[in-house]
Amino acid sequence: MANYKLYYFNVTGLAEPIRYILHYCGIKFDDIRFNDFEEWKVKYKKEMPMEQVPVLEIDGVRYHQHKSICRYIGRKFKLCGSNEEESLKIDALVDDIDDIRIDFVGRHLLRWHM
Repeated sequence: MANYKLYYFNVTGLAEPIRYILHYCGIKFDDIRFNDFEEWKVKYKKEMPMEQVPVLEIDGVRYHQHKSICRYIGRKFKLCGSNEEESLKIDALVDDIDDIRIDFVGRHLLRWHM
């Protein structure tokens, strides 16, 4: 069995769908959460692909981009559609949810800066 580690801040956010899918698939993983943003910048940021998180490490290899990670796990553990059309619908839904998330975050950021 592969060794999985998920790196993200100690908040819900982009890593949360990854956590849900890993749990749903029964995959054991180390949930490494950064509590201190300054520590993240100094100690961990340079070690991460594209200097960003979430990152899923599988057997020592680090992968980034939350939707790519979710799609990878989905394919590996047979959560994708049973044909290309079903897979297309699933991918579209994932992108719809991301569009809603981006809009939601943007609206809240506008409120905080007003």
